[in-house]
Amino acid sequence: MRLGSYLLLCLSFWHLASANEIYRPKSVSDYGDKVIRNEMQRVQGAKVAWADFEAIKRDFPEVRKYSDWQIEQWILDEFAYVSKIQSKLSGIRNTPIPASPGKSKLGICPVGYGETHKYKRAAVMQTGLKSGMVDVKGTGHYEQNPAVNYLLNEYRNAQGNLEALNRVRALDHSDGLMSLGEAIAEMTRQQAAQRLFDIHNATHGTRLQTVESYFIIALPVDILKPGDVKIPAALYGRQAHFGRQYGLSVPSEIYQDNFGKMQSSYFGSAVDFGGVEITESNVKHNYDNVNAGEAFDAQKSKPWDWGHRVAESWRKGDTQAINRHRAEMLAPLDEKWAKVPHGITRELEKFADKPFVEQMEALLSEGSPESKNIAIRALEGRDDPKSLSLLVQKLKTDKSVAKSASVALCSHRHPDAAKQVLTILSSTPPPDIDVINIIGSHLSARKEREWLPVIKKGLSLSSRFSSALDGWTSPESINLLKFALGHESLEVRTSVVNALGQRSDPESFELIRKAFNDRVSDVRIAAVRALGSRKDLRALELFEQLMSNADEDMRHAAVVSLKNWSMPEAENKKIELLCRGLKDPEIKVAWDLISMAGDDRYGTLPMVQEAGLRSPHKAVRNAFIERFKTEYKINPDLTELAVRLLKDNQFSYVDTRGLLKEILSQHGCLREFLLKTIQ
Repeated sequence: MRLGSYLLLCLSFWHLASANEIYRPKSVSDYGDKVIRNEMQRVQGAKVAWADFEAIKRDFPEVRKYSDWQIEQWILDEFAYVSKIQSKLSGIRNTPIPASPGKSKLGICPVGYGETHKYKRAAVMQTGLKSGMVDVKGTGHYEQNPAVNYLLNEYRNAQGNLEALNRVRALDHSDGLMSLGEAIAEMTRQQAAQRLFDIHNATHGTRLQTVESYFIIALPVDILKPGDVKIPAALYGRQAHFGRQYGLSVPSEIYQDNFGKMQSSYFGSAVDFGGVEITESNVKHNYDNVNAGEAFDAQKSKPWDWGHRVAESWRKGDTQAINRHRAEMLAPLDEKWAKVPHGITRELEKFADKPFVEQMEALLSEGSPESKNIAIRALEGRDDPKSLSLLVQKLKTDKSVAKSASVALCSHRHPDAAKQVLTILSSTPPPDIDVINIIGSHLSARKEREWLPVIKKGLSLSSRFSSALDGWTSPESINLLKFALGHESLEVRTSVVNALGQRSDPESFELIRKAFNDRVSDVRIAAVRALGSRKDLRALELFEQLMSNADEDMRHAAVVSLKNWSMPEAENKKIELLCRGLKDPEIKVAWDLISMAGDDRYGTLPMVQEAGLRSPHKAVRNAFIERFKTEYKINPDLTELAVRLLKDNQFSYVDTRGLLKEILSQHGCLREFLLKTIQ
């Protein structure tokens, strides 16, 4: 074989074997517990509008023997699905969705990626092959999305009001779907970005990549917009990827993304091109605004405008419209790419066809420190023994990833995860203190009983395990709280009493009582607050004792907690105790109850008015005098209260007596008579 032919064969094989997003999840389990499971329904009458057959054959070897037509049928059979709940919005945000009876499948919506990112109109679906997933955008709202009920309520409120209905249909990013024109625009932006990355990688030795487009499915459904405007809906299929993060570093001369914040997968492949502005000089004219000179707006750009025009052409029967449009948009870049030597492969590309966990194992063995930490992150929340073993091994043997492995172990769902962490904490010598503290700080979500010994052991090593005490309400966890209440750390004991406030069992109530006698004031105060969190009639007995406590800080904490404590059957006793607080000799205690004067639940009650007017603190008395002025004319009980106070020789506050006399003397013969009886 001639050398030129050999090189050509090698390059052809490289192109077929590589993929833009190398580390793609292969099954639902690869996403761990970071998913919402969503029931999807098959859409009748859907058609493949565009597909990158080369990319699909490269990533899914099982379909390489298929014809293009067979691949299109596979695409429709496996991915022409929208969420079942989206049908509730028929007539509101979309036209009716023609569902195929009896055809449904699971779609998962990854959650918790980066900042607050959540899939709101996309789902990841299995391929129907031995392995592999495809991420599909435009699949409708996920089942628990509160936006659906919001839209339904707004629609009901808008019935009969065209203007109100138009406002509902104008709400941005709320219909759950993707238009065909939008899908075309995103595909052309992604393809341009990837080609620009290819050129930059070949000339600069970088490894910039995108999450690649697979297909666009045209749905027999329209998105409803204001003014009875209907826009054809579509599904946009792309490579499955793990994680979502912001701030990807991309040369500004390639693209900018002020709207989407430069999103990427955890493995650094750029994704989500809905708001991207392609800035490269050779092709910028195809991707900037329709009206030059305005600030860039993706929905006023040429890809958006042209994409929707091409969508209309395709819908009218021009089946090659999208292919021609893609070629025209990228023509300057394809010409440039043809002149660039391109044979550079990327780190660990040889592992692309292995199962996902094996890919992560390869990264952990041979990758850079950054790649290793990304691989560790990808193993969080899984439940298989292989990934658990990898995490334990790396925590023990690789300092560069020991901290991230500690975090991942705390979220691992295999039944032996707690046992493995306990073994690590019990080892001699114990692990590095940073690792111990990280484990202690990441157990707050674990409430399975097998983690109780882990927390107990951890408390003997570090007070950082105090955060793991929060939220334990199971019966078997009371012994852990008893143990921790005797801990030398103020932080731990405070966390214990906070946890006790979330429980309802008698034993924990007694532990709160015990904490009132802690040697440190902060713990005692925290115990009072915990008491206020308990919906328990027995709390009144302790509140009554606290109102007589010699420590003013304890009395102050008691009135603050009692004010927010609520049990209807104990309301009268609660008011009685609060009235005692109004008359407390310390202004700090009474001051927090001064708002009762303006509270309609309490301010008009004679019992509360009397307590406020008898307060030893002038500021408190004045607040209640002001409320008295507005209420006594319509509340005879308050008039009688004022007369009784004025007749009481023990009521010695000259300023308050004078104000009461002045108020009563201004109105009515009856009050004149009453005043004469007290002079």
